[in-house]
Amino acid sequence: MGLKDIFKGEPGLKYWMTIKDVEELSESNVTDNSNKLRYTSILKFKGLEKENVFLVVTTPCDQNKYELYVGVTRAISNIEILIVD
Repeated sequence: MGLKDIFKGEPGLKYWMTIKDVEELSESNVTDNSNKLRYTSILKFKGLEKENVFLVVTTPCDQNKYELYVGVTRAISNIEILIVD
């Protein structure tokens, strides 16, 4: 599916990746509480936690269950999971 719009009438992932308040999560901004959308791979986020996590994954299978576990356990309060093919 890639960066296509998924919901009719709503912006898709491609739109959100092009707005200016999106940046890759790094050690220098992991504790920054500014209102920005930060992204990273699941395994790079291992050992870190955030209040809210939005997890984009492919269809769950035995090969990626460890990554899913790491991703799900990074959320302190809220998690949204988007499964794409």
